[in-house]
Amino acid sequence: MPGRRPGEGDVVATQADGTKVVRYEGTAPRPGFVGVLTDLPMWAGTSVEHIKDLPGAGELVGRLWRECEAARSNAKSAPAQDCSRS
Repeated sequence: MPGRRPGEGDVVATQADGTKVVRYEGTAPRPGFVGVLTDLPMWAGTSVEHIKDLPGAGELVGRLWRECEAARSNAKSAPAQDCSRS
């Protein structure tokens, strides 16, 4: 119901041409928008064409494990960084 949602009417972003975008408006973020873009609608399925495979759970866990092991191995062979100079 309009007027009863938290932050309704708050300006959360501005389009490249200066048009204000308010919370709950239904305008998805586009290039040139500035503001709290995560408060705009994020429509699901807009990147579905980039999915190349659908592994089963076991295969996915195996992939993640191999990636983790590779990252750990690479971290061990990388030169140590001196964090005291940040």
